[in-house]
Amino acid sequence: MLIIWTVAISLAFFTILKQHKRFRVGNIYEVVGLDQMTKKSDFDDLLSIETLSKIETRQRNEDSYKKK
Repeated sequence: MLIIWTVAISLAFFTILKQHKRFRVGNIYEVVGLDQMTKKSDFDDLLSIETLSKIETRQRNEDSYKKK
């Protein structure tokens, strides 16, 4: 019974994530690496969070423009 409940909840959760396109991290995080984004390192001097957000927003806008 526990296995059935776990599978049902997981399936519902991941289906909702996929439908809302929240299943994957942003493109910039895939390129740079999620671990580099979450820990303090020398990388922080190269690109700020604001810069990365701008890059990701620009990529989203370009992707949505290509789909139209």
